[in-house]
Amino acid sequence: MNSTKFKIMKFLSYLSLLLVFLLANCDTEKDNIIPTDGETYRINITFNWTESNHTNSFGNFPNNAHFSPVIGSIHKNNHSFFRTGDLASPGINLMAETGKTSILSSEIDLQISQELVYDKFFAQGPSSNSENKFISEIKAYKNYHFLSLVSMIAPSPDWFIATRNVNLKNEYGTWKDEITLDIHGYDSGTDSGEEFTSINNPTSPVEEIKRFEGGNDIVFAIATITKQ
Repeated sequence: MNSTKFKIMKFLSYLSLLLVFLLANCDTEKDNIIPTDGETYRINITFNWTESNHTNSFGNFPNNAHFSPVIGSIHKNNHSFFRTGDLASPGINLMAETGKTSILSSEIDLQISQELVYDKFFAQGPSSNSENKFISEIKAYKNYHFLSLVSMIAPSPDWFIATRNVNLKNEYGTWKDEITLDIHGYDSGTDSGEEFTSINNPTSPVEEIKRFEGGNDIVFAIATITKQ
């Protein structure tokens, strides 16, 4: 009887140690998942697509030229929500053709649940015709210091502006103070219209996402990303 009790107590002791070990590992994983060493950046996106510098071959400059609200994410390296050479996701397709970001936002949420992305952000368009920029603040972290963003070129068949996989750290691992980027245009490969105001003409089969080339490759906007 005493021997049995001793064995039970010994087993419970081992079980307690095992539970402590597992809990400690859970805390360690949690610490790795939740960053604590972040930096705040302010993103200022200034329009460069105007009638005066309209030089590409997509037809006349449209009267109501604008960009849809920006959506972006802060993520690990090479885990942007789109890349050239891939087919557009449903979220990229909807954003590029209509400017709506609901599906793309859900796709980014899935990447957040997979720990590939830490957070997403939005930037609304100008509040008046006298303004020509998007502004947003973002937070980046030790393991999540790459930035990607998109916005529909409107009107257009399926075109969008984007910047992808921008590293907010330099080669020495310290945070960059300021980054200035030219933002170019992309074709989502889902509509075959050839001008900004072309009627809806779905591409079948859909094609890969590609960046504009040649005379179509103009700087649609300029982004200045500044550490706060």
